[in-house]
Amino acid sequence: MRLESSWHKYDIEIISLYYKIKDNNLKDKDYPNRIKSGIEIILKAYSSDVDSYFSQKTPFVLPYKHPAYEFYLALELAYADIPLIPSLLNYQKRHYDGSSVFENLVEFRSYDMVKQHSVTNTKERDDKIMQWVYKNRNIDSIVKNKKFFVWVGKEPDELRKLSRELKLRDYTYKITDFEKVFTENIPTQWRRTQEELAYLIHCLYTHSPKKINAYNRGYFSSAEDFFFDRMDNKQEKFNLKDAKYNMFVRNPQNHKKNKDTIDYILRDIFRKNL
Repeated sequence: MRLESSWHKYDIEIISLYYKIKDNNLKDKDYPNRIKSGIEIILKAYSSDVDSYFSQKTPFVLPYKHPAYEFYLALELAYADIPLIPSLLNYQKRHYDGSSVFENLVEFRSYDMVKQHSVTNTKERDDKIMQWVYKNRNIDSIVKNKKFFVWVGKEPDELRKLSRELKLRDYTYKITDFEKVFTENIPTQWRRTQEELAYLIHCLYTHSPKKINAYNRGYFSSAEDFFFDRMDNKQEKFNLKDAKYNMFVRNPQNHKKNKDTIDYILRDIFRKNL
């Protein structure tokens, strides 16, 4: 706990946060009261004079390891000025010492809570949060291992939508398989031809602006590390460079239908011609 002389602008300071919520919910007084009740429970573990925090607006910074941290982080994101969200998240990440990967905590826990706040929720706010998540997850991957395969697309939902569409069309087994290759570098099984995979990876890499990138390796070599025809000790490693040659030069007519399907999927997601 840190008090008024030492708290930072981007700390989760729950007293000022309460008043911000109260000021933005003038028509719904019950919601701020519920938030206040939750804060009072937290304060009672640290002080016997809970009322003075509200009457004197005494700052109270929520500890990073507090069980309610992700909830109050979500509230802070929901009511923060949108241009300041990246700075808020950068500060929180630098100081966070909990057990979760911070980007995962933001995306899979706090983000959904932010979307529930209809008073402040906008597409601009949602996008600002997820742009930060993707940017920082990719930076972390690059720092840890230069050969990592990363998604560099700027629109937050594109990778998730593409991963879902590939599963629905039986290219992968699970909705998150394709996505996790780029967000967590988890290998996955590709259920269709290697020509289709080669064409998809080629399109994503050559798209303007680029959607994927590989560091210190070619993009086909990187893809071959993460996509397999089966996930066991009998798996065959793809030869995507040769598969691309099959599709473009050796047997283009044999692969036209599959190529057109991938073009359709990408146009629908990216909303523009490749």
